[in-house]
Amino acid sequence: MRWEVLALVLPDLARGVTFSAPPQRPGEHGMQLSGHRVLDLRHNFEFLRAGASFVRLQLEDFQWLQGPLRASFEERVGSSGICLAVDDVLSRNWERAFPPAHESSLLPQLQKIRSQLVPELVALQPPSKVLCNRHLVESKAWHRQKASKYELEELWAQLFEGRQVLTLLDPSVEDVEAKMAPVARALRTAAAVAAATYQSEEGLLSELRHSEVDLVLLLGFPRPLGVLLSATLDCVVQTIDGGSMDIRPFKRRAMATEPVTSAALEATSPTAEGATLLSDTDISRRYHAAVAQNERLLADGEAEHRRLESGRSPVGRPSPSPAPDWGSDVKSWQLERERLLGQVAQLQGALDERDVELATRPSHRLTQMLRNRVLELEREPKDTRSLMREDRRKYTELLRAQWEEQLSALSKGELVEKLVRLFASSNAWGFQELEEQLKGPRTATPRRNAGLQGAPRTCTRCGTRALDDANFCRHCGQKFGEPLAADLALRQRLGRALGCAQQAPSEQQLVARAKSMAEAGGSVGHMVPRPAAAFTALRRISAQRVSTRVPRGLAAGSAVLAVAASRETLRKDYAPPKHWIREVELEVRIFEGRTQVLTRMRLERNTGGDLQLDGEGLKLKKLKVGKELREGEGYSLEKDKLVIFSHALNSDWVETEVEIEPEKNTQLSGLYHSGSMYCTQMEAEGFRRFTYFLDRPDNMAVFSVRLEADASKCPVLLSNGNLVKSGKLDGGRHFAVWSDPFAKPSYLFAIVAGDLASIQDGFVTSSGRNVHLEVFAAEEDKDQLWHAMRSLQKAMKWDEERFGLEYDLDIYNIVAVKDFNMGAMENKSLNVFNTSLTLAREDTATDDDYERIQGVIGHEYFHNWTGNRVTCRDWFQLTLKEGLTVYRDQEFSSTVGSRARKRIEDVRLLRAAQFPEDASPLAHPIRPERYAAVDNFYTSTVYRKGAEVIRMYETLLGREGFRKGMDLYFKRHDGCAVTCDDFRAAMQDANGRDLSQFERWYLQAGTPVVTATDDWDGEKKTYTLKLTQSMPATPGQEDKLPMHIPVRVGLLDRETGKELLPDTVLELTEGSQSFELKVEADTKPLPSLLRGFSAPVTLEYDYTAADLSQLAASDSDAFVRWEALQRLGVEAVLGAYGDHAALGGFQPSASFVEAVRRIVEDRETDLSLLAYGLILPTEATLMQVAKPPMDPTRLHAARNRVREVIATELRAEMKKRYDELTPSDDEPYVVDGPSASRRRLRNVLLSYLSTSKDAEAAALCSRHFRRAKGMTDKLAAFGCLCSMPDTDEAKEAVETFLADAKGDANVIDKWFSSQARADVDNLLPRVKKLMEHPQFSLKNPNRLRSVISVFIMSPQFHLPDGSGYDFLTEVIPKVDALNGRVAARLCNGFRSWRLLDDQRQALILERLARLRGLKLSKDASEVVAKMQV
Repeated sequence: MRWEVLALVLPDLARGVTFSAPPQRPGEHGMQLSGHRVLDLRHNFEFLRAGASFVRLQLEDFQWLQGPLRASFEERVGSSGICLAVDDVLSRNWERAFPPAHESSLLPQLQKIRSQLVPELVALQPPSKVLCNRHLVESKAWHRQKASKYELEELWAQLFEGRQVLTLLDPSVEDVEAKMAPVARALRTAAAVAAATYQSEEGLLSELRHSEVDLVLLLGFPRPLGVLLSATLDCVVQTIDGGSMDIRPFKRRAMATEPVTSAALEATSPTAEGATLLSDTDISRRYHAAVAQNERLLADGEAEHRRLESGRSPVGRPSPSPAPDWGSDVKSWQLERERLLGQVAQLQGALDERDVELATRPSHRLTQMLRNRVLELEREPKDTRSLMREDRRKYTELLRAQWEEQLSALSKGELVEKLVRLFASSNAWGFQELEEQLKGPRTATPRRNAGLQGAPRTCTRCGTRALDDANFCRHCGQKFGEPLAADLALRQRLGRALGCAQQAPSEQQLVARAKSMAEAGGSVGHMVPRPAAAFTALRRISAQRVSTRVPRGLAAGSAVLAVAASRETLRKDYAPPKHWIREVELEVRIFEGRTQVLTRMRLERNTGGDLQLDGEGLKLKKLKVGKELREGEGYSLEKDKLVIFSHALNSDWVETEVEIEPEKNTQLSGLYHSGSMYCTQMEAEGFRRFTYFLDRPDNMAVFSVRLEADASKCPVLLSNGNLVKSGKLDGGRHFAVWSDPFAKPSYLFAIVAGDLASIQDGFVTSSGRNVHLEVFAAEEDKDQLWHAMRSLQKAMKWDEERFGLEYDLDIYNIVAVKDFNMGAMENKSLNVFNTSLTLAREDTATDDDYERIQGVIGHEYFHNWTGNRVTCRDWFQLTLKEGLTVYRDQEFSSTVGSRARKRIEDVRLLRAAQFPEDASPLAHPIRPERYAAVDNFYTSTVYRKGAEVIRMYETLLGREGFRKGMDLYFKRHDGCAVTCDDFRAAMQDANGRDLSQFERWYLQAGTPVVTATDDWDGEKKTYTLKLTQSMPATPGQEDKLPMHIPVRVGLLDRETGKELLPDTVLELTEGSQSFELKVEADTKPLPSLLRGFSAPVTLEYDYTAADLSQLAASDSDAFVRWEALQRLGVEAVLGAYGDHAALGGFQPSASFVEAVRRIVEDRETDLSLLAYGLILPTEATLMQVAKPPMDPTRLHAARNRVREVIATELRAEMKKRYDELTPSDDEPYVVDGPSASRRRLRNVLLSYLSTSKDAEAAALCSRHFRRAKGMTDKLAAFGCLCSMPDTDEAKEAVETFLADAKGDANVIDKWFSSQARADVDNLLPRVKKLMEHPQFSLKNPNRLRSVISVFIMSPQFHLPDGSGYDFLTEVIPKVDALNGRVAARLCNGFRSWRLLDDQRQALILERLARLRGLKLSKDASEVVAKMQV
C-alpha cells in the first residue's frame, strides 16, 4: 500500500496575496519565507491535477491566514468538497505545537476539523486509499493498519532509484538536514548523488546548463529560486521547502537564450510540463497492483454490497462515525464521489492554456490515463475486469507510441544497448521494433530537442554532454552527428557486462548473449531488471561517470558502475553527525537466554536536528530523554534506526534499555555466545547489534561499563580500560566495573564474560610503568598461551625502540575465542583473538603457525596507536589503520626473524591473494569510493596492498624521513578520527616533499605494469633504462593516470655476476621515462630490477634464461634471486601447459633443471630461502601471468608435470639432502628460526620425493609421519599421504591424526583441510563426505574454512562439468542464513571467471545469476552483484 502526503493551499486564496512571515514554531529555527511563500504554493498547486481529493496543511499555514483571508478560508473549508487534513491537528502534539495564546478563534476551528472532517475524510475513502498520517490511523476512525509519515520515503526512493541526483542546498537555511531527513534517506536508492551549494542564481544556472544529472533536487530554499530555475531551464526541477514536497520527473528541454534573473521573477510562472504525483515506474507498479486488488475484491463483492445496503461494518473493522448516508446501493456512493471530483475539475480549469498542448503528447496521455485509472480503481469496490482489458489495450497503444517516439532519436549503438538491456531484464517489450531498426544503417542523429537553441547535446558514444565548440566530445573525442558504424568502446563495455568471450563482440553477438541470459533467468550486473525500463530514460552503461564539467561544490571522480543489488554508501557523501556522543555509561546484565543492555549517552550538539541512532535486531524496552518518551510522540522506530525527534531532545543525556539474545547470534557480530563465554565483535558495525548508538568510527566517546552475570557460569568479567570495582550480588551473581579514560569509537568497545583460565606476566615500559599482561582461554587450552605472551612482550619492546610508542594503560588482556569471523580484533586493552592465532604448542602448531601468531599478536598491539589512538574518520579510510599496521607487523616480524624470508613470504601472499583481486570484477582502490556492506571492505587490497603503499613512503623518504612523518602524524592527530589524506600530508610536510601524485595509489584500482627496456653506450659508459607504466582497466575505471612508482634497481656484470651499481631508487612519475646510469663496465650490464619488491607492480623485461640463472646465482638482493627462479618456473609450467600434443612427455629446459640442482646442493644460503626457491609459482600466480582464456585443471596438470620431471631428474640429490636434514632420534624439538628453516626445506624435499605416489613414496611419507616430533613434520607428511588416499599408509595416517588430536579444534581443522586440498581426481565426493563428519559444522568459521574455502582454492573446483560450481552455489545460501560475512567470502571463489575458458565462464555466470535471484544477505548480495559487472 502506498501513502501520499500532499501540502497544498487553494490557489485562489494565495494568488495576489502577500502574507507576513509566520511566527517561529517550536523546535524550528525560523525559515523566513514572507511573500515568497505565495509563489511556492502556486507552484505546488500542480498537485491537484493528480486528482487529489483532499488537502493537507501544516499548522504554520493557518498562522499565515489573517483577517478576511481566514474567514474566506474557513468558509471554503465548510462548503467545499475538498477534504482538509491538518498535520498537527491530527497528531497528539497539536495543542503543544500551537501555543494557547493564539487559540482565540483558530482553536475551535481545529477542534471542528478533528471531530467532523476527519471522520468524513475516512468515510469518503475506501480503506485502500486513506490519505493521512499515522495519528489518523491510530484514531480508531477505521481499522488499525500500521503506517507512518515516513512512508513518503517510498515515493522518493522510487523516483531516485538508479538515477544521478544533484542536491543543491541553500546555505542560508538552518537545520535543512533535519527537515529533509526523509529525502536524504530515500536518496540511498540513487545511482549517484552529488551535493553542492550555490553562490548566485546566474552562476548556478550557467553550471547547470552543462551538468549531467537525471534529477536536480533543491533542499530548503526559502527564496523563489525553485520557480526561477524551473522557468529558466524550461524543465521540471525538484523543489522542496518547509511546507511542500513536490515529486516530478526530470525532462530537460531547451534553455532560454538568456538566463532569467531575480528581477524577472514576477513575470515568471512555473512550467507545468511533466508534472506528476508519482514517477512512471511507481505508476506502472500501482496500476498492476490495483488490478490485482480489484480482482481480489470480486471474491467478496456480494458481502460488500450487503454491507453497504445495511450500513454494517465488516468484521474486525470499526464503522466510521459519523458517516454520510449513502443510501441502499453503490450508486449513491458514486454520486458523492463524482461531486468531489467535480470540485477538482473546477480547480483544474485554472491551469495554464499550454497544458492543452502538453496533453496531446503520448507520454503525457499515458501518464494521465494511468494515474486517473489508478485513482478510480483504488476507489471503486466493484467488478473492473472489463475495464482492465480496455485499459491494457490503451496502455499498450500509448506505450508503443512513446516507445516509437524515443526510437526515432537513437543511434545504432544506442539501439544495441537498449536491446541488450531489455533482454538482460527478461523484458519482452520492444524487441521487434529494435531489431527492425537495426536492419538498416543509422547515424548518430541529434535528439529530438537538439535543434533548439541552447539545448544540451549528448555524445552518442560515451553519453556525456561535454561537447566543445567544434562539436567534438571532450571526453571520448567522438564527432557529434557522425555515423557510428562500429562503436568499439560501447561494444567492449557491453561485452564485459554480459560476460562475452569476445573482446569486442558484434551487435548480433551481444543480442544473442543477452537472449541466452534472459532465457536462463539471469540479469546483467548493473542493468536494471524492471519492465518500466522500456519507457523510462535508460541510463547508459557508463552513465555513472561524473561529468568533466560539474556544478560548483562538486568534486570530479572516477567512473563507477552501479550495482543494482544494493544501496551503496559513497565516500564523497561523508558528513559529520548532527549530534556527537561524548560519554557513555553502560550496564550489561547477562542472563540465560537474554541480556539486558542499559545505556546512558551524553550528547553534544553539532548541527542539531533529529538524533538518528543505529540499531539492528534489538528489542527496545525503554527510552528516556529527561523523561520517558512514547513512540510516535518523541521518537520513531524505523528499519535499523531509532529516530529521536529534535523537539524531544530537551536533555543532554539519552537513556535506552534494550534486550538481545546472544545465544542465537550466529552472525558472530555484536554480543554472542561461544563455548564457555560471551564475547563481542563490534568492528565494523556490530555495536548496533548490541545497543542503539552512533555506530560510526568518527564518533569517539569515553566508555565505562558495569558487567553483571552469574558468578558460577561467568566468573571472569572483562572490558576495556582499567578495572575500577568488582563485587558479589544476591542470587549467586557478581559484577565488575571497567573504565577506559581514552575516547574511542564504538567498534573498539568489547566485553568478555565466561569461565576462563589465564596466564599472567608483566612488562615495564620505557618510562618505568608496570603493565599487567594476561592471556585468557578455555581451561583445556591454558598451556598453549605462552607463545602469545612472549610475542606480546616482544611487540611492546619493538614499538618503543622503532617508533617511540609506549603503551598507555595499566592492563593489557588477550582472550582466545573458538568462534570468530576474523583473525583478531584490536579492542582497546582487550584484544579478542581467534584460537587459531593464539594457541600454540609443538604438537598442535606448525612453525608457520608460530610465526603467524607472533605477527598477528604484534599487529593487534600496534593498533593501539595506529587505529585506536588515531582512528579512521569513516570506513573508506580503513587502509589508514589496516595497511599501516600490516606494514608495522611486517617490519616487526622482519626484525625478530629473517628480513629476506619475510619479504618473500609477503610478496607470495600478495601475488596469490591481492593480484587476482585486482584482476577480478571485485577490483577496487585501497581507499574504495563506495560500498553496500562495509564488512566486504576487509580485503587483501585494503590490507596487503595498503601495506605496500606505506612501504613505498619509506622507500621514497628513507627510514629517518618516514619516522619523522610518523612522529608528525601522531603529534597532529592523537585522539582524532582522520583520513588517508591526513597521513599523506604528515609525510609530505615532515620531509618537504610534494606527494600529491602519490594520492593516485588511493584513487586508482588495478596492478600497474612497468615495462623496462635498456640501451648501452660503451663509449660513454652510460646505461640507459627506459621505464614505461600502464594501468589495466578495472570496473568503473577505464582510463588511468600515471602513478608515482619507486623502482629500486642495481646493475650486475653479465658474465661474472659482480655488482656494478648498488641499490638506486628511480622515481617513475610519468607514462614513460628514461634514466641514465654511469657504470664502469666493458659490456652491457645485467639489470637487477625492482629489488626488494619496491612497488606492488608487475615488471616486464625481456630476460634470457642465462640472465635469470645469473641473477638467481649472484644477485645481492634475496628477492631478485627468488624472483629469477620464479620466472624460470613460470616459463617451464606455461611451456608444459602450451604443449597440447604431449603434456605427459614435456621436458623443461636444462638450464632450469640445473638452476634447481644448484639450490638443492647449496650449503650456504638461508635454508628457508632455498625452500622457497624450490617451490614452483602457485597456480593463482600463473593464472595472472598467462593470457586468458585458461583451463585450471590443465594448468594444474602442467605444474605437476614439471614437478615430476624435477623429482625424477634430481631424485638422488634430493634424497641425499633430505637425509642430511633428518634429525636423529635423540635430537630435541626446538622452535626457533634455524630449526624452522631446516624443517621447511626438508618438508619441501619430501613433497618432491612423493610426487611418484608409488609404494616407495608412501613408505617414505609414512616413516616421516610416524617419526615426527612436532606438528610441522607431521602435517607435511600427512598432506602428502592424503594425495594417495587408497594406500594403507594413508588410511592409517587419517585415523592416527584424528585420534592424536584429542579434541583440539585447531588440530582437527588441520585434519580436515589436508584432506580437502588433496591432489586426487575424486576430491569433490571426498569433500562432501567430510562435511558429513560429526566434527564438521557450518556454524564455526574455522571449521567451515578448513573444508569449503580450501576446496574452492583447488583445481578440482573448476571441473569442466561445473559440479564444483554447483557445490558452492548450494553451500552459499546455507552459510548465508547463518553468517552473511562468511558467505560473502565464499562468493569470492567465482571471482576469477574472466580468466577462464568460455565453457567455464558460462557455467559460472549461470550460477551467479542463480545466486542473484536468491534473497541473500547484504554482504553476499554485494559480492555476487559486483562479480557480474
